[in-house]
Amino acid sequence: MLNSTFHKLITTIMGFSCYMYLVNVLLLLSSIYFDLNSAKSTLTSAQFIRDPVIITSDNDAFRLGFFSPNNTSNRYVGIWYLDESNVIWVANKFDPVKDSSGIFTIYEDGNLVVLNELKQVVWSSNVSTVASNSTAQLLDSGNLILIDGTTGDTVWESFQHPSDTMVPKMKLSSNKITGKKMRVSSWKSLSDPSTGFYSLTLERLNAPELIFWVNESRPYWRSGPWNGKIFIGSLAMSTTGWSVGNEEDGSVYLVFNFPDNSSFTTVGLDPQGKFKFAYWNKRLENKDNKRVKRVIIAVAVIVGTIALAACAYLSWKLTAKQTGSRKKMIKDKTQVKLEELPLVSFEKLATATNNFHSSNMLGRGGFGVVYKGKLQDGQEIAVKMLSRASVQGLEQFMNEVAVISKLQHRNLIKLIGCCAEGEEKMLIYEFMPNKSLDTFLFDPIQKSVLDWRKRYDIIEGVARGLLYLHKDSRLKIIHRDLKASNILLDGQMNPKISDFGLARIFKDNEDQVNTRRVMGTYGYMPPEYAMKGLFSEKSDVYSFGVLLLEIVNGKRNTSFYDNEETLSLVEFAWKLWNEDNIISLIDQDIANSGYENQILRCIQIGLLCVQEVARERPTMTAVVSMLSNESVNLPPPRQVAFIPPRKNLWSEESQQPYSINSVTVTDMQGR
Repeated sequence: MLNSTFHKLITTIMGFSCYMYLVNVLLLLSSIYFDLNSAKSTLTSAQFIRDPVIITSDNDAFRLGFFSPNNTSNRYVGIWYLDESNVIWVANKFDPVKDSSGIFTIYEDGNLVVLNELKQVVWSSNVSTVASNSTAQLLDSGNLILIDGTTGDTVWESFQHPSDTMVPKMKLSSNKITGKKMRVSSWKSLSDPSTGFYSLTLERLNAPELIFWVNESRPYWRSGPWNGKIFIGSLAMSTTGWSVGNEEDGSVYLVFNFPDNSSFTTVGLDPQGKFKFAYWNKRLENKDNKRVKRVIIAVAVIVGTIALAACAYLSWKLTAKQTGSRKKMIKDKTQVKLEELPLVSFEKLATATNNFHSSNMLGRGGFGVVYKGKLQDGQEIAVKMLSRASVQGLEQFMNEVAVISKLQHRNLIKLIGCCAEGEEKMLIYEFMPNKSLDTFLFDPIQKSVLDWRKRYDIIEGVARGLLYLHKDSRLKIIHRDLKASNILLDGQMNPKISDFGLARIFKDNEDQVNTRRVMGTYGYMPPEYAMKGLFSEKSDVYSFGVLLLEIVNGKRNTSFYDNEETLSLVEFAWKLWNEDNIISLIDQDIANSGYENQILRCIQIGLLCVQEVARERPTMTAVVSMLSNESVNLPPPRQVAFIPPRKNLWSEESQQPYSINSVTVTDMQGR
């Protein structure tokens, strides 16, 4: 389609001088596209929509047809408001059509269907009894309905099968009798509209409230109950326009219809689980003046085509030059940094790993593969090999070189050397025979090796390693991915912090950094980083607190803990603390070790580290002092951060389009 093609063209020439002109041309050509390719709002059994033809609602606000999300050529049938950047519903979200030969039509059984390039049905409205002469209509509300040709009844509607978005007058319902629930589910990613990790439903129907879920099983936010006017737990949803009602069939529903008729509003979930609130000013054209518009369109087509052709050529030349320069810069920078380390030949590493045999593979990540090896002098090593195809992996790989080559501490993994021959990039580390902490801690049999003294030694060792990173090394380092699987254990079970691919070096005058590219492990990230991109040394303190609670409890932070509802370990610990029953958190394998007071002190330190407000968390200097000096009284912990703060759950968007690409934008804040 013209829109997606032009969008891809524009994104390749960001920053080029003709960009703003192309945007204006694109808007004009979009108007042409809608006028020349739009059909009326009704589809009969004798008609079909072949990509790229669309149909529009009578008020010209909603379109139905094939579209492609960002960064993919897959084709989906969807409904959007005004243009394809505002998709509100997707039909074949699990089975895209691979080219532009798709068809949307009423099948011989009377159902709406999407047919792929082989004329196979990849999606159906799946109504069991409907007349073959049924019709479909796209309403002014954005609802697509299927009408039985014999009875005239609506037998199916898109509003009853939501995707990631709700629009005004659309009801989100749950039935008290049947248990049937409508569920709004996020896209898997901005380029994949299949069902993602996050969803929301209307629950607790006697006092209805919205509950947000991870993987449809674990709640991570609640709106609070409906009191007849507002959801009492959500300031963001206290505006007028929301209402809750009851149907005769036992359904309870939530609907919104904001009173401001000059704007159009949608709410929904983005792929990161944020509740997005988007609005547009209504500026529909007067038929909205069609003669004048046709003259403008004719001129725009001619001028736009010439401009696009010229800019396409210039952008191709510019992109090719920039790509070549960037590749050369990365290659040169990589070579220089690697040559600062002790070099080991590729031949020696191939011999040490038995030609990188699969039996020696220790693990695999986004960067590539890690192998076990043994040098000729008998030294055992771990070889981290960068995948040639991983651009992001190269950035993390080089970041790890920049960080860990300048560090040396007994509780940090030691970098022995590197290999840089041709396209091969490898780092060589000391080998840890006991692998990582999670292989022991979360295994019901292996964790018996970890008595309390050993666990306490690991806690102290990790704390001292972080203190070195934050304060004692000549560089201030924030790790950003501290977790049990990144704590390696040597032959004596001494802990060593590893994997510095996401670590950041802070300057002397920096206290906090803001990034739009949040990377790490969910469950170990503090809320200010997960929701806002803010990170500091208190981010590592939070992750350490989660790790400390895991070591005491022997279960992952994301495990199940309560019979009534699913709780994270942090939430469960906070619940027990407030019930004055924190002793129940202790792993039974260490419960009778004779160190109860020390264990309880560690739990309290962990809760102090995971407090919701970052400035209230202790520094690692204070944490090490708390661990080593048991005579110091500890303050009681305040509210912990086991869910995203409500104020961060909302993502408001205006009608202006925007994108977040793979470039990290960083803002520095001084002390």
